[in-house]
Amino acid sequence: MRDIVTPAAAPAARQIGERHPGPPPWTRLLVGEAAPWLEAEPGVLTRLADGLAFSLISLRLVDAVELEADAFRAGARRLYQALRSLLAERSGTPHPVRIWNFIPGILEPLGDLPHRYMEFNAGRFEAYEQWFDSRSNFALQLPTATGTGQAGRHLDVHCLCARHAGTPVENPRQVSAYRYSPRYGPLPPCFSRATRLSNGHGVDWLLVGGTASVAGEDSTHLGDLDGQLEETALNLASLVQSATGAPPDGSPEPALARFEHLRVYHPRAGDAGYLREALGARFPAVARLELVSSDLCRPELLLEIEGVATL
Repeated sequence: MRDIVTPAAAPAARQIGERHPGPPPWTRLLVGEAAPWLEAEPGVLTRLADGLAFSLISLRLVDAVELEADAFRAGARRLYQALRSLLAERSGTPHPVRIWNFIPGILEPLGDLPHRYMEFNAGRFEAYEQWFDSRSNFALQLPTATGTGQAGRHLDVHCLCARHAGTPVENPRQVSAYRYSPRYGPLPPCFSRATRLSNGHGVDWLLVGGTASVAGEDSTHLGDLDGQLEETALNLASLVQSATGAPPDGSPEPALARFEHLRVYHPRAGDAGYLREALGARFPAVARLELVSSDLCRPELLLEIEGVATL
């Protein structure tokens, strides 16, 4: 059992992540190491890591990459239904505050859809609609999330759970993901842009989900890594400003200086060195910067950033 530890207490190291990512290292400071995987039901594995005020639930749909469209969609829905059941058993940490989804073959076509990610989104949306009674409740209850590809065969979902509920935060520069148009699939992605959360020691964190070069609901700066990095940084700053009540048109630098941990997903391995240097200069307070080689949810995106800011 561990007490609450600020993410900034992680070793001040910069490292390149692997192609099979799990939750970032700062989560281990909250929950410790995870137990071994156990088979919860045929084809579904689970494992738990417990801390004092947080826990981490991990679920895996085995060999998900082999499933046809309807079965993959049903599998994603099944994982989120299982997550809901497991949370109901967590009397000490019943609130989902941060989720990571790692999707095999995320950009491969599946059934009638151009990308497997769209089938995942449909299954997740259906589970959340049942979980929260109605999509009209999403704005008040959805945790933030990241959804990227991974090189393995399985669909992995990791959920950080807390003793106290967080508060969803949206970005005024972007359409809420769960309100995206049908251009992005039959049912939209379903997550808040960030979650504001008290650590119980008088400090609030902003847990920021996967953030990219998206304005409104459209990808921007196509083919331009510098432009996408700038747009993504503006979106990260906008989320901090929304959470703190700072003027939305103010300088982004003070907001970016609040980030203590960043993880960057990027599909082109050759961009890693440039991203390390550019982000290190732009985010001066970051104690740990990870780079993870991964396909993203849209083929035109060149990076996606998640992080933890102290408010």
